[in-house]
Amino acid sequence: MKFLGGFNLALAVLAAVKLYRKYVAATRQRRLGRSRDDPSKDDAGDDSSETDGLVCSAVAHATQFAFNIPHVGGVKAGAPWNVLEGLMCFIFVTDFVGAALNTGAALYDDT
Repeated sequence: MKFLGGFNLALAVLAAVKLYRKYVAATRQRRLGRSRDDPSKDDAGDDSSETDGLVCSAVAHATQFAFNIPHVGGVKAGAPWNVLEGLMCFIFVTDFVGAALNTGAALYDDT
């Protein structure tokens, strides 16, 4: 169970960094008058790598969420853990939100 929580934390941090770089940093660059093609920008990487990372994060979150759906009934229904209680509920909701936000960001890719 600790591995599962660590996996989700790592994905949440990756998603937060990707979303920050894609929207907050890009907005800041536009406000400063720099275009995305400006050679003076710090990260001269390929824009598709941002979308790839968002898609990978979306898939990871979505699969974590999907594999927990059968366990929503909890231990009383024969599931090995209670998905809608405590830390598992937080992880379950975080996976849904992470999948939705990363999918939306990848689809909205305006680069």
